[in-house]
Amino acid sequence: MKTVQYTYLGSGITGISTIDYNFTDQEWLNFWTQYPAIKHNSWYNSLPNRTHEIFNRAKAKIEFLKARRVGVTNTSVEFTVNTARLCPNIREFLTRCMVIRAPMDMHFNRVPGKLLGREGVDFVYDFVAAEPNMLQLDVHDPIQFRSDACNTFHDHTNIKMNTGLAFNLPKNMQCMFLQPFYDNPDAPFQVIQGVFTEPLNHSANIIWNVMVNNKKVEDFIIKKGDALLYIYFPERVKFVKAKKPFGLVKTQFNKPMGLVSDEVQRKCPMEIK
Repeated sequence: MKTVQYTYLGSGITGISTIDYNFTDQEWLNFWTQYPAIKHNSWYNSLPNRTHEIFNRAKAKIEFLKARRVGVTNTSVEFTVNTARLCPNIREFLTRCMVIRAPMDMHFNRVPGKLLGREGVDFVYDFVAAEPNMLQLDVHDPIQFRSDACNTFHDHTNIKMNTGLAFNLPKNMQCMFLQPFYDNPDAPFQVIQGVFTEPLNHSANIIWNVMVNNKKVEDFIIKKGDALLYIYFPERVKFVKAKKPFGLVKTQFNKPMGLVSDEVQRKCPMEIK
């Protein structure tokens, strides 16, 4: 099994205040993540492997099932149906995913950008949280994703939240950010999906980066433990703490920019009281 190294990037990059917290890097990883997702998915693990179905006798059904060589009695037809728990595609997908979960309660509220000093931005989402100093909220300016020639995303606002984590993947291994569909199918946000390839896979900054439809969503609450993001790996991996901090490579319009991380530790309550 291949190894993925993890590290905490430090307040100099993330903007997260760490003065009052005392987490180890392992605790910080556990604060945000669960792996593999399949062990922690309540929907998947609540399903039986199979379920029994019984149909009342009806000529059309009888003929339909006979054609498929299903046993038929004079009064009813009974057979076993596999549930989604036995679907190999779902099982393998969740087995290879890490899930990023909300470490605390968060309440997001849509406000005009100018009220928060963002002139020229129609809306932004402000938030309150149990420990806001542990979260760094940011946005992509609309000019970065809206086009005059296309209406896609014209009614959307971006939200970015830095977890402070970064992964160093093995050479030529990629990881993909995806919507947490099997944990949070009714989420009010859409994850900006993308892939970390060489060389960015050696310093993958784990950021919750999403779009919210600002015409439909005025405010929303994310509870502690809600799934925010799936990170898909092409195979099962194990996570180990990096022996030394590694540089963060960020991209800005395809121009790499190197930053060096530092290590900090912290701890905090999880829920809004």
